[in-house]
Amino acid sequence: MYASLRATQRFSISIPVRIRRLDEFNSVEYSVETSNLSAGGMYVSGDFQLELDTPVRAYLTMPEQIFGKPILRWRCESRVVHLHPSGAPRTKLGVGLSFYTYTVLALETQTWQTRFISSAGTARDENAQD
Repeated sequence: MYASLRATQRFSISIPVRIRRLDEFNSVEYSVETSNLSAGGMYVSGDFQLELDTPVRAYLTMPEQIFGKPILRWRCESRVVHLHPSGAPRTKLGVGLSFYTYTVLALETQTWQTRFISSAGTARDENAQD
């Protein structure tokens, strides 16, 4: 249907995504999965209310096969470009999102520093003479 308008290849892939409306203060965040995904957009279905041109922020892990680089977390600013009722009996809304900006987020790492101090060493330190 929209294949002639696409600038990037679409992949039928299911990955978890968190989405939130940007046009409402304190909007609800939804956890959904993609039906298809590209470097330029995605299609998701869920129990939410969105309208055409609604600005949406999405958080996802972009697979290497789509972007060509092993990049982990993305934050995508997007807008709703098409809507399709889906599910039985039309209980969900299928939403096509087009990315207009994205940010590659740094991998959150935790550095654990463990220091073992023997009780004898601690006692010596506390009782050390200057």
